[in-house]
Amino acid sequence: MSMQQAVRFSIRTKLFVFVLIAFAVLIGATVWQIGNQAQAVSNQAINRALAQSSVVLETKIESRFNSILEVATGIARDGRILPLVYEGAAETLQDQSLEFKKVLDFDILFFTDAEGTVLARSDRPDAIGQNIAGKAPFFDQALNGSPAQGYFQSQGKLFQIVVVPVFDN
Repeated sequence: MSMQQAVRFSIRTKLFVFVLIAFAVLIGATVWQIGNQAQAVSNQAINRALAQSSVVLETKIESRFNSILEVATGIARDGRILPLVYEGAAETLQDQSLEFKKVLDFDILFFTDAEGTVLARSDRPDAIGQNIAGKAPFFDQALNGSPAQGYFQSQGKLFQIVVVPVFDN
């Protein structure tokens, strides 16, 4: 026998190899399809869970905004505040802001005059005299007489903020 001579397989061997390859392809396709279906189901479950978490988070954030708005409106309607703001009594307002901050467990509480100049700020007394008009839409909305809410960054931290104009009772 020379090297050139081809090896011949019987029909039974060829049929066995063909069936073996067919089964291997079928098993591979089945495993691939099951993997894709499992991936699709897990993606749907993840998306559903994220959507539910999003609703819960949005509800908590909105609830927090409403709670802050309620307290801020109470402060803005306090009959002692308007005269102090009108007179620009920064030292008294600074004391008030520190007192309110402590009692209400706020991170920051500040008062401005009608033009947006900071009269008192509980976290940064050095900000007194700075003007916040034009710094954020919610500040401008409050300076125009309407409550507003949003997010505010100060000293590298992100805060939920509610801005309320002081009311004349």
